[in-house]
Amino acid sequence: MIFVTVGTHEQPMNRLLQELDRLIESKVIQEEVIIQNGFSDFEVRGAKMEQLLPFKEMQKNMEDARGIITHGGAATYLQALALGKVPVVVPRSFAYHEHVNDHQLEFAQKLVAVGYQLEIVEDMADLELAIKHVATLTGETKSHNAEFNQHFEEVVGELFNKG
Repeated sequence: MIFVTVGTHEQPMNRLLQELDRLIESKVIQEEVIIQNGFSDFEVRGAKMEQLLPFKEMQKNMEDARGIITHGGAATYLQALALGKVPVVVPRSFAYHEHVNDHQLEFAQKLVAVGYQLEIVEDMADLELAIKHVATLTGETKSHNAEFNQHFEEVVGELFNKG
């Protein structure tokens, strides 16, 4: 199963759904697809779609999924990484009126630059290849928890030592 989420931002993200529809219709994707489509209004044929999902159901879908395709909301793709999965990240784009700026792309690129395993897709023509690439990975992701905790402790320590 492939789980897709576009988040809950009020601007639609139909370009991702349109490409998924094409990939399902052309049989590139032949497995079950579950989509949390938020405020997008494009109907993907051959997929189960829900506007919003409770957190527990989102979590279960992510756990059960062979692949996760997500908007660029950091909490979502970091959760996928915590589950040991490499997500395909399609950041919302200002150019397509999907968000107020391009912060999702910028943040995802910064995380990739420091070693996080994300498959970033900016151009929908690259989605098929990204899905195939992620399917070939071993599923072993690098955890950054220890590094994050160490840095967090340093920042908090500095804040308290300034007073």
